Amino acid sequence: MTIRTYVWGDLNANHKLRPAPTRLLVVVLGLFLMTGCSSLTEKDDEFEEDPEVTERNEEKRLATLQETNRDRLFNTLDNEMRAWRQYSSDRENQVTLEGYLAQYVQANMAAVLSGLDSESSRYKSICAASLYFIEDPIVVGPLVALLNDPDPGVVGNVLMALSRNADDRVPVEKIAPLTRSPHPDLRQNSVLVLGRLSSTVTSDVASDAIVAALTDETPTVRFNAVKAAGEGRIYAAAPLLLEALRDPWPGIRAHAALSLAALGKEDAIDLIRPLLTDRSDLARAAARSAILVLNPNASFESDTLQP
Repeated sequence: MTIRTYVWGDLNANHKLRPAPTRLLVVVLGLFLMTGCSSLTEKDDEFEEDPEVTERNEEKRLATLQETNRDRLFNTLDNEMRAWRQYSSDRENQVTLEGYLAQYVQANMAAVLSGLDSESSRYKSICAASLYFIEDPIVVGPLVALLNDPDPGVVGNVLMALSRNADDRVPVEKIAPLTRSPHPDLRQNSVLVLGRLSSTVTSDVASDAIVAALTDETPTVRFNAVKAAGEGRIYAAAPLLLEALRDPWPGIRAHAALSLAALGKEDAIDLIRPLLTDRSDLARAAARSAILVLNPNASFESDTLQP
């Protein structure tokens, strides 16, 4: 069987295609294939990536991977801190989790500190809160830089972290006004920071702010102020600490007694003694400890809990 193929050629008189030899077709196809392969090679050369482009793409890939890992890290921190707060009534488990969080934050310190510069308020807040679980001078500078953040939640967690890390690099003039903030979290945490600073830095501004916080409407703020007054040896707080012995909150009554003992107020013993029959175990124990500090020879035989 003969296969006849046709190519464009001279037209005969009847304007029909003229048969062409098969070998001519092979030659034409060969030339076509050679030209096509050469063209494809040129195109491949054209699309070969520039080394700089390749490097940029690799940097983008690594940046994306790093961002993904940071997201996982921050979400893990957030979940673990939520669990820690839920253990508030189980101090043993809470202490265990605190130890784990401290190790985790230290192991990922570079990422946590970089998170403080994040554009996300959530990430800044998480990273600031996580620094509460460690005590490291390296964190003070980055935390102080966030005191001007517009998000109260971020500032509140910054103050919480500074309550364990504050040193003389923390400007008292920036912390004291926060004790008058409309946000209770800012008030209670700023008082803690001032209490820490008052134990090492002499500042009338800090002392005045702590004394004013003793009459705050929020119990947690008063509680922190009572503790800060004792830790900072703020003698001007003594009259209000005596009043705090009758506070509705047992924890405040207890720490008021301990703070008066820290101030060496021996004349407060008679006012502390009624707490020996307080219905709160915490208040009774604190009163006994405070009286023994003020008078090691004190007797408790006549003090019994009334029905």
